[in-house]
Amino acid sequence: MFLDELASQVFSFLCHQDPSRTFQPGGEPLAVCARCVGVYVGFLLALPIMIVAVRLPRKLSMYLHGALVLQVIPFGFHLIPHGRTLRTISGQLFALGVVYFLSTAIRHSKHRSDKLDKPDNPQKYAGRWLMRYLLATAQAIVLFQLLLRLDWGWIASVINVLALAGLAVLCTQVVTFLLVLSKYLLEYRRANSLFYRML
Repeated sequence: MFLDELASQVFSFLCHQDPSRTFQPGGEPLAVCARCVGVYVGFLLALPIMIVAVRLPRKLSMYLHGALVLQVIPFGFHLIPHGRTLRTISGQLFALGVVYFLSTAIRHSKHRSDKLDKPDNPQKYAGRWLMRYLLATAQAIVLFQLLLRLDWGWIASVINVLALAGLAVLCTQVVTFLLVLSKYLLEYRRANSLFYRML
């Protein structure tokens, strides 16, 4: 299939594609290894979870998502023994943290204020939103693990397309962040140059 070949070529620049570390649903190898499939599909699955994540208190969110990004270090450097399943889950959790920080940076840059669509009293509902967040994250992980274990040949193509879509999500977020950041820096430079001219 064309999309499988495209995924294989695109991800050959981003992943080692080691067959011993790659899922093979229905006997068809994926275009990426177990951790990378978790990361790239995780970028896509993180988008709906962000609807809940933005309702969490900011400090709790920063610590939680910081931990999700950092948890990949012991797994990535093989300090903790793990198989393909844990590699995929750590990749998904890492992607969730990255998407949160990119989304937050974009929102902060656009609004440039502390009023970021938060509930009136975030502490009051923190437990409720945290529970929803954890349930949404657990559902995404479990459903994706089930998808990886289906024994139909076409599932590999579906997962490859999901991984490509996740890569597109990441690229879109990074480009958006860079555009918003460059706009902010231009405005800052203009404001400072006017200030210095007035002196």
